[in-house]
Amino acid sequence: MIDCLTNIAPRDARLASLLVAGICLVTLPARSETLRSLASAQVVTNLPFDIQLAAAKDLGLRRARIGIRIYEVEKAGGTYDWSVTDIRIRGLMTAGLTPIVTLFGRTRLTERAPAESDGRVPLSDREIRAFADFSAQVARRYGAMHEGRKIVYEIWNEPNTKTFWGSPPDPEAYARLAETTCRAIHDQAPTATVVGLAMEGTPLNKPYYVRSYGLDIYREWSARAATQQLMKCLDGISLHPYRREPETYLTENADLLRFLSEHGRKETNPLIVNSEWGYSVGAKSAADATEQAALDLRLLLIGAGFQRITNLYQLIDGGTDPGDVRHQYGLFTSTGTSKPAGSAITRLLKAIGDYEIDSVESVPELSGVIRFRAHQNGQQKRVAEVLWRSSGETAVSVDQLGAGRPVLVKDLVSNRDLPLDAPTLTVGRSPLLLLFEAAP
Repeated sequence: MIDCLTNIAPRDARLASLLVAGICLVTLPARSETLRSLASAQVVTNLPFDIQLAAAKDLGLRRARIGIRIYEVEKAGGTYDWSVTDIRIRGLMTAGLTPIVTLFGRTRLTERAPAESDGRVPLSDREIRAFADFSAQVARRYGAMHEGRKIVYEIWNEPNTKTFWGSPPDPEAYARLAETTCRAIHDQAPTATVVGLAMEGTPLNKPYYVRSYGLDIYREWSARAATQQLMKCLDGISLHPYRREPETYLTENADLLRFLSEHGRKETNPLIVNSEWGYSVGAKSAADATEQAALDLRLLLIGAGFQRITNLYQLIDGGTDPGDVRHQYGLFTSTGTSKPAGSAITRLLKAIGDYEIDSVESVPELSGVIRFRAHQNGQQKRVAEVLWRSSGETAVSVDQLGAGRPVLVKDLVSNRDLPLDAPTLTVGRSPLLLLFEAAP
């Protein structure tokens, strides 16, 4: 049983039931995280690295997620060529970005016949040991911390899907691979932060049974993969919580904590990392680039509101076909021009990126408005609130916010400043930033 989980919105009303059940006793750290310390975006290896690096710097990020595949560096048994990964990882670090490193790929030293060697997953004991040694060498090479932030090492990418597992998902095989790898990393780099599961979706996704797999790839897969031995070694779990509306993440939080309490075996509080999440222009949720901007803002505010590293997929568009939603996830175009999503997130981080996070919550008395709160330390000590709704609009009295008169009201997507003396605000799907002077 986990004694305490800090990855939670402190004003969430659902905590009452958890406390009564003895599942979680919440204590917050003396100093909260900031948006800038938690916000991340995806760097991919099949697009120009310099454009992606420039985009990350333009956004004002302090993190980026990047994959390292064993077959890219392994040249012979126990011999690696780090030249390409050094350029990428050291390049991120030099730019002030702390990496989330996703480790995956089949060793070249496969024991299978050549016709069977294209699969991505190591399954034999020898292959697992080779992958674990490679992962440990990565952690030893790049370290545990960068500029005061933890480097996160993530074991595999979406192993609950055939796309990345390379064969029908096998939760027990993943658990063996991940446990061996986790232990090898901690042997070589004892203070390294290692997360697992790395699943598409979350353990709470509606069951999706794939007949050819003989398996539900969400609840069943995660329950079987999260073995006692694996969870005792891991420092936390990573998830890809793609969903139609970001706000459903709020309603699932208590059940996610319950999953960790049932499967966790560590004495310390396990991390929850949202290691991939985003919206594509042209998809069902984001009809256009403006709607993408609103959704990406909201997912980042929700994930960071729970004080969780949250990685946006992805920095730049994966292609130029406007009819292909797979090409339209970027915060920037493929040539490095900021899209509305990139501009909105830049605007958010510039305004309150270094404020300490207080909470994120749905406020019933404000007609279901979602409210993110943060505060500034230092001489000014301003208080920030960001307000939005998942659908429709509602009028909110400024007096209901209880923070006095704002000194700034800005629509983060359109960059439009709203009147400071208006008695009410119209709150809709585009987040509104309000700044207040803190009480003396």
